[in-house]
Amino acid sequence: MSSMPKIPEVEQVPPRLSSFAELYDLTAGDAAFLWILRCHSIEQPHHESDDVKALEFRIQGCLDFLLACPEIAWEICFEALSLEERGEMFCAAVLAFKSADPKKIKAVVTIGLKNQDTFRGLVDAMVWLPSSVVYPWQQKLLSSKELSHKYLAITVFAERREDPGEILEVLLKREDCLEDILLHARILRLIGELKLHALKWAIDAAGRHANPHVRFWALWSAILLGDTRAIPYLFDYCCQPSEWQEEAIQLGFRVVSVDEGRNWISKLVAITQTQPDLARIVIHAIGIMGDPHTLEWLLEKMSYQHLARLAAKAFCIITGIDLEKEKATIDSINDEDITNDDEWEQEPPVDPDENLLYPNVKVLRCLWEQRKHLFTAGQRYFIGEAINTKRLNQILQDGYQEQRHAAALELALLDIQKPLINTRLRISTSS
Repeated sequence: MSSMPKIPEVEQVPPRLSSFAELYDLTAGDAAFLWILRCHSIEQPHHESDDVKALEFRIQGCLDFLLACPEIAWEICFEALSLEERGEMFCAAVLAFKSADPKKIKAVVTIGLKNQDTFRGLVDAMVWLPSSVVYPWQQKLLSSKELSHKYLAITVFAERREDPGEILEVLLKREDCLEDILLHARILRLIGELKLHALKWAIDAAGRHANPHVRFWALWSAILLGDTRAIPYLFDYCCQPSEWQEEAIQLGFRVVSVDEGRNWISKLVAITQTQPDLARIVIHAIGIMGDPHTLEWLLEKMSYQHLARLAAKAFCIITGIDLEKEKATIDSINDEDITNDDEWEQEPPVDPDENLLYPNVKVLRCLWEQRKHLFTAGQRYFIGEAINTKRLNQILQDGYQEQRHAAALELALLDIQKPLINTRLRISTSS
C-alpha cells in the first residue's frame, strides 16, 4: 500500500451493556475466522461452489446474530480492530455499513486504510453487502479529496464489476490521480476487467510508464481488450518472481500461440539451470497452455517427490481426468520411485501442494494410452476438451474453484466485449 493518511481519533463506544456480551464475542470471533477460511477456500483446487456457499451461509448466520444486537456487536468488533486483521475488519465493516452511521463508517474506512490486511477486509465487506447499502458511500468516497478514498471506491467498483461511469475519465485526466500509483494501476486494471474500450487511450498512454505496477496492469488490460501486440512483453513477467508473476503466467500462456508457448517453455526450462525454483513455474505454465504434446513430459515429472502432485494437476487440467474418480491416487511416492536430478531437485521450504493428491503414475499412463487418440498436439485443451464456450460455461457453474477462475479468464479472452467474470464474488444470496 502507498502511504495512508494518519488515523484520527475515533469516538469510543460505550461500555458493554449485556450479560450476553461473551456470546457475541465468540460469534464475532467465529465470523472473522470463517471469513478467512472462505478467503482461502475460493482459491483452492479442491473446493467446489457448494463448499464456498456452505461457508457463506455460516458466515451470514454469524452476522445475523451480531446484527440482532448491533450496539453490543459493534463494541466487540470495534475493539477487535486493534488486531488489524482481515477477518476482524470484515465483521466490523459489515456492521458499520449496515448501521448507516457515518461515524462508524468513518472509523472502519480510516482503519481499513491502515494496511493491506485491513484494506482487504474493508473491501470484502463492501463487496459482500448489497449495492443498495454501499453504493451511496462509494459515491461519497469518489468525491472525497483523499486519493486513498478514491482508490477504495474504485477497488470496490472493480470487484463488484460495476462501471463507475464518467468519473473514470475525469480521474484519468488528473495529474494527482495519475501520480498515485495504486489508484492509477487499479483504474487501468478495471478498464480491462469491464472491457471499457472507450478508455483504451489510457491503457496505451500507460504502456511505457516508468512504474512497473502501472505498466503491468496497462499491459494486462491491453490484452484483455484484444491488443495482441502486448503479448510478447508478458514473458519477462513470467520469468521473474514478483507480485505480477502469477497474473502474467495465467494470462500469457492462454493468449500466446502454441508454437510460441512451446518456445517460452523451452526458455523457462533453460533458465531452471540457474534458477531451480522455476521448475514449478514450468509445470504450472504447461497446464495453463493446455498442449497435449507436453503430457508425456508431465508423466515423467511425476516421479519427483516435490513435483509429482503439481505435475498431476497440470496433467488433469489438460486431460480432464479426475484422479479420485479414476482411482489414480497413492498415499505418497516410494523412495525407490523417486528420480534424482539436480536440475529438478530443489524442494520448496513449505508444501504448496498440500491440497493436491499424489498420482498413481502407472494408472495415469494407462489412461493416457486409452485416450490419447482424442487429443491433437498443438491444440489447446482445458479439462479434457478443446477450448469452447459451452464447456467453459459448464465449468464456471460446477467446476472446482481454481477451474472456475481459469474458465472465467478464458471466456473473457474469447470475447473482447464481455467483462471478466469475478468468480470470487459471493455465491449465496445477498442480504
